[in-house]
Amino acid sequence: MLLSFLITFREVIEASFIVATILSILVKLKHVRGIRTVWMATGAAAAISVILLGVASLMG
Repeated sequence: MLLSFLITFREVIEASFIVATILSILVKLKHVRGIRTVWMATGAAAAISVILLGVASLMG
């Protein structure tokens, strides 16, 4: 269980770094539409992950 947590935690940190890098580039370029798109995609990915977690939990 601890190993699964550590792997998941590492992946979340890596994804956060990627999103932060993309957002910082878009902020520097003053690309407001791109920033909004990145946040919407990040939220959609999180929502889909939660839904899939629920489905997987129900399936056993």
